[in-house]
Amino acid sequence: MAAFVLVHGAWHGAWCWHRIVEGLTDRGHEVLALDLPGHGDDGIALTEVSLEAYVAQVVETLEKHPEPVVLVGHSLGGLSITHAASRVPERIQALVYLAALLPEPRVDLETMSASLGDAMLLEGDLATQGIRLRLDGAREVFYHDCPEDDIALAQARLVPQAIAPLLAAEVPAPGAWSGLPRVYVECTRDRVIPIEIQRAIHGHNGLTVETLETGHSPFFAEPEALLEVLERIAG
Repeated sequence: MAAFVLVHGAWHGAWCWHRIVEGLTDRGHEVLALDLPGHGDDGIALTEVSLEAYVAQVVETLEKHPEPVVLVGHSLGGLSITHAASRVPERIQALVYLAALLPEPRVDLETMSASLGDAMLLEGDLATQGIRLRLDGAREVFYHDCPEDDIALAQARLVPQAIAPLLAAEVPAPGAWSGLPRVYVECTRDRVIPIEIQRAIHGHNGLTVETLETGHSPFFAEPEALLEVLERIAG
């Protein structure tokens, strides 16, 4: 059996993985879903949230685990897992990018704004208030193919997203992490990171590809299909 560490994306938290945590556990795997800084109950100010803070938390978790893990990053979480892998590649069995961003090619905030459209709320001082999601817009962009109970969970738990991680442009140097098994799980009906961008990302990085016919949140829309993919990768 395998061990999994699940890293969420922007605005989300460990809660978004609840169906995957339950499914992997029921199948006998060990699994941990993280709340990155500013996304859980740590009370950290948005001005203290950075990509470095995200990466440090992932690395700390990996260093505490006795065996290498399958490290999964969703969306913005792809940046966190890539940088973590560059620091502790020996702690990782495989990297899984779920409809995720990678450091290269960089997808800038302007490009993301075009995809998110009216779902992303920009107002006030972004440094202290972050970027918020409009609940009706989030439904149409993030959860258009998801069950109503999961949409309600998301609408109750989404948090403002700190701006700094979205602007980070650091690229880790090639090293041992580059030789790890790396799999991109593309989502063909994604309205957040359109499939054309996903394919540019995994094509540029030469990743092995799995495909899900879902929107941006397959952990809600098709958890069983995602579980099958994760088990196949771990096996």
